[in-house]
Amino acid sequence: MKKGIAALPVIILIGGIILEISAALSLVAYFVVQSGYGAKASSEALITAQSGIDNAVSMIIRNKDIGGIGIYSTTLALDNEHIADVFICKDFLIDTSDMICSVTANIGQTEIISTGKVSSKNRRLKAFMNVNPSTGEVKLISTEEIPL
Repeated sequence: MKKGIAALPVIILIGGIILEISAALSLVAYFVVQSGYGAKASSEALITAQSGIDNAVSMIIRNKDIGGIGIYSTTLALDNEHIADVFICKDFLIDTSDMICSVTANIGQTEIISTGKVSSKNRRLKAFMNVNPSTGEVKLISTEEIPL
Protein backbone atom coordinates (compact mmCIF):
# COMPACT_ATOMS: atom_id res chain seq x y z
CA MET A 1 0.00 0.00 0.00
CA LYS A 2 2.86 2.41 0.72
CA LYS A 3 4.27 1.82 -2.77
CA GLY A 4 1.02 3.05 -4.36
CA ILE A 5 0.97 6.18 -2.22
CA ALA A 6 4.57 6.98 -3.17
CA ALA A 7 3.80 6.55 -6.88
CA LEU A 8 0.88 9.03 -6.85
CA PRO A 9 3.01 12.22 -6.44
CA VAL A 10 5.42 11.00 -9.13
CA ILE A 11 2.53 10.42 -11.56
CA ILE A 12 1.06 13.86 -10.77
CA LEU A 13 4.49 15.49 -11.20
CA ILE A 14 5.10 13.79 -14.56
CA GLY A 15 1.57 14.70 -15.71
CA GLY A 16 2.15 18.35 -14.73
CA ILE A 17 5.43 18.46 -16.64
CA ILE A 18 3.78 16.97 -19.73
CA LEU A 19 0.93 19.50 -19.42
CA GLU A 20 3.40 22.43 -19.20
CA ILE A 21 5.38 21.21 -22.20
CA SER A 22 2.23 20.84 -24.31
CA ALA A 23 1.01 24.32 -23.28
CA ALA A 24 4.40 25.84 -24.18
CA LEU A 25 4.44 24.06 -27.55
CA SER A 26 0.90 25.27 -28.28
CA LEU A 27 1.93 28.85 -27.49
CA VAL A 28 5.02 28.61 -29.70
CA ALA A 29 2.95 27.13 -32.55
CA TYR A 30 0.41 29.97 -32.20
CA PHE A 31 3.12 32.65 -32.46
CA VAL A 32 4.74 30.94 -35.45
CA VAL A 33 1.41 30.83 -37.28
CA GLN A 34 0.65 34.47 -36.38
CA SER A 35 4.05 35.70 -37.56
CA GLY A 36 3.54 33.95 -40.89
CA TYR A 37 0.11 35.52 -41.23
CA GLY A 38 1.52 38.95 -40.33
CA ALA A 39 4.21 38.69 -43.01
CA LYS A 40 1.61 37.60 -45.56
CA ALA A 41 -0.76 40.45 -44.62
CA SER A 42 2.11 42.96 -44.77
CA SER A 43 3.14 41.88 -48.27
CA GLU A 44 -0.50 41.95 -49.39
CA ALA A 45 -0.77 45.50 -48.00
CA LEU A 46 2.26 46.49 -50.10
CA ILE A 47 0.68 45.00 -53.23
CA THR A 48 -2.59 46.79 -52.39
CA ALA A 49 -0.71 50.10 -52.08
CA GLN A 50 0.94 49.45 -55.45
CA SER A 51 -2.51 48.79 -56.93
CA GLY A 52 -3.58 52.19 -55.60
CA ILE A 53 -0.58 53.83 -57.31
CA ASP A 54 -1.36 52.02 -60.59
CA ASN A 55 -5.01 53.07 -60.39
CA ALA A 56 -4.02 56.70 -59.77
CA VAL A 57 -1.60 56.64 -62.72
CA SER A 58 -4.36 55.37 -65.01
CA MET A 59 -6.73 58.05 -63.66
CA ILE A 60 -4.13 60.74 -64.40
CA ILE A 61 -3.54 59.37 -67.91
CA ARG A 62 -7.28 59.55 -68.62
CA ASN A 63 -7.74 62.99 -67.02
CA LYS A 64 -4.59 65.14 -66.85
CA ASP A 65 -6.35 67.80 -64.74
CA ILE A 66 -7.74 65.43 -62.13
CA GLY A 67 -8.67 67.43 -59.07
CA GLY A 68 -7.36 70.67 -60.58
CA ILE A 69 -4.46 72.20 -58.65
CA GLY A 70 -4.44 70.73 -55.19
CA ILE A 71 -5.37 67.39 -53.74
CA TYR A 72 -7.66 64.63 -54.92
CA SER A 73 -8.37 61.63 -52.73
CA THR A 74 -9.97 58.32 -53.54
CA THR A 75 -10.34 54.90 -51.99
CA LEU A 76 -9.72 51.74 -53.94
CA ALA A 77 -11.43 48.72 -52.38
CA LEU A 78 -10.21 45.52 -54.00
CA ASP A 79 -12.45 43.55 -51.64
CA ASN A 80 -13.59 43.89 -48.02
CA GLU A 81 -10.09 43.20 -46.71
CA HIS A 82 -7.78 44.93 -49.23
CA ILE A 83 -8.23 48.72 -49.24
CA ALA A 84 -5.98 51.45 -50.64
CA ASP A 85 -6.38 55.09 -49.64
CA VAL A 86 -4.92 57.17 -52.46
CA PHE A 87 -4.06 60.88 -52.46
CA ILE A 88 -3.15 62.60 -55.72
CA CYS A 89 -1.56 65.98 -55.20
CA LYS A 90 -0.95 68.11 -58.26
CA ASP A 91 1.69 70.87 -58.25
CA PHE A 92 2.23 70.50 -54.49
CA LEU A 93 4.15 68.24 -52.18
CA ILE A 94 2.14 66.14 -49.76
CA ASP A 95 2.91 66.38 -46.06
CA THR A 96 2.55 62.69 -45.23
CA SER A 97 2.15 63.30 -41.50
CA ASP A 98 -1.46 64.39 -41.96
CA MET A 99 -1.92 63.61 -45.68
CA ILE A 100 -2.55 67.17 -46.89
CA CYS A 101 -0.79 69.31 -49.45
CA SER A 102 2.00 71.42 -48.06
CA VAL A 103 2.68 74.94 -49.28
CA THR A 104 5.86 73.97 -51.16
CA ALA A 105 4.86 74.15 -54.80
CA ASN A 106 6.52 71.84 -57.29
CA ILE A 107 4.92 72.98 -60.53
CA GLY A 108 4.40 70.33 -63.18
CA GLN A 109 4.86 67.45 -60.79
CA THR A 110 2.20 65.19 -59.37
CA GLU A 111 2.74 63.19 -56.21
CA ILE A 112 0.72 60.10 -55.33
CA ILE A 113 0.56 58.65 -51.83
CA SER A 114 -1.10 55.24 -51.51
CA THR A 115 -1.67 53.45 -48.21
CA GLY A 116 -2.52 49.77 -48.54
CA LYS A 117 -4.47 48.25 -45.66
CA VAL A 118 -4.95 44.55 -45.01
CA SER A 119 -6.27 43.48 -41.61
CA SER A 120 -4.09 45.35 -39.11
CA LYS A 121 -1.12 45.79 -41.48
CA ASN A 122 -0.53 49.05 -43.38
CA ARG A 123 2.11 49.89 -46.00
CA ARG A 124 2.56 53.24 -47.77
CA LEU A 125 4.04 54.03 -51.18
CA LYS A 126 4.89 57.39 -52.71
CA ALA A 127 5.21 58.02 -56.44
CA PHE A 128 6.26 61.13 -58.36
CA MET A 129 5.05 61.86 -61.88
CA ASN A 130 5.66 64.57 -64.42
CA VAL A 131 2.66 65.62 -66.47
CA ASN A 132 3.48 67.80 -69.46
CA PRO A 133 0.49 70.16 -69.92
CA SER A 134 1.24 70.95 -73.57
CA THR A 135 1.93 67.44 -74.91
CA GLY A 136 -0.06 65.45 -72.36
CA GLU A 137 2.89 63.14 -71.73
CA VAL A 138 2.76 61.39 -68.37
CA LYS A 139 6.05 60.09 -67.02
CA LEU A 140 6.45 58.12 -63.78
CA ILE A 141 9.66 59.36 -62.15
CA SER A 142 9.94 57.25 -59.03
CA THR A 143 8.09 54.99 -56.64
CA GLU A 144 9.30 54.34 -53.11
CA GLU A 145 8.00 52.96 -49.85
CA ILE A 146 7.76 55.45 -47.03
CA PRO A 147 7.44 54.65 -43.33
CA LEU A 148 4.13 55.09 -41.61
